[in-house]
Amino acid sequence: IHIGECRSLEGYLVRHRSILSQIIDQAKQRKLPLVIPGDLFHLKNTTYEERLLGSWFLGTLEAEKIQTVLTAGNHDHLKGSLTQIDDYRFMPFKYVKVIGWYPETYRRNRFYWDFLGQLHYRKFA
Repeated sequence: IHIGECRSLEGYLVRHRSILSQIIDQAKQRKLPLVIPGDLFHLKNTTYEERLLGSWFLGTLEAEKIQTVLTAGNHDHLKGSLTQIDDYRFMPFKYVKVIGWYPETYRRNRFYWDFLGQLHYRKFA
């Protein structure tokens, strides 16, 4: 997807939104699930407007009940095992599954999320 790749072009966000809308329309018409194999964003220094567009895209997929799997790609990488899409894992999506690089990154105390985004409780010895 690479939101933000054409940042130097005037009106690049309008173009991105048009393409994202076409992807949504095709998935709805053909009744197909979507697999987005990484790189929702293009740069580490994603702008606020680019983040809003990414959120709009995933929110619309969810609202339209389009089964979607989004994985982190090398352009989504921030630092270590953190990616720009990690925060979407915590959204109450039913139809959109977000998979980061390392599921163990999300362990907090005794709770952790697996690669499908399911929350688990684990007793540590």
